[in-house]
Amino acid sequence: MGIFHGKKDGLKLTAYTGDRAILLAFDLDEEQIDRLAGFTIAATPPDIAGSIPQTLSAQLKFLKNIVYLKCPNPRFHLL
Repeated sequence: MGIFHGKKDGLKLTAYTGDRAILLAFDLDEEQIDRLAGFTIAATPPDIAGSIPQTLSAQLKFLKNIVYLKCPNPRFHLL
């Protein structure tokens, strides 16, 4: 188990590994989120020649519309 960090083009990623899962946490620079509506993650298995990226399915689903409120701390937002 461990914690891994990466950053590229204003996108920061932290991966928290567990026994059978990985939690991915993303942070995007403020100037890049103006019209962000969502994202998709494509994963390619390592060390396999000719591997085809697999798109990860979204696990987060909402039953009703969510109202977006900006909180006083600019690094966090309330839903």
